[in-house]
Amino acid sequence: MIGSAPAGAKGQELRSLEFDGKPILSQPTAEVAAKPGKRWGGAIMMLQFAAGDKAGKYRPTVALLSNPDDPSSRDGSKYTYTIVVE
Repeated sequence: MIGSAPAGAKGQELRSLEFDGKPILSQPTAEVAAKPGKRWGGAIMMLQFAAGDKAGKYRPTVALLSNPDDPSSRDGSKYTYTIVVE
């Protein structure tokens, strides 16, 4: 996770959803949406974002490893979300 937040903001957090106190990690797409999930394939990871204590733009970026078997590999695919706090 790579984060960008308003200057001086504190408390922002991006994390996995939890069920019975345990994190819900990625799931096959078909488990989330049975019929289209079988066509699309892949997996979905549901995340929860909490904004910090300042108004402004928060931009968490989720990056996958270019080589999942090597935790020291560089970033592969990534996606940035923009959350505006007023």
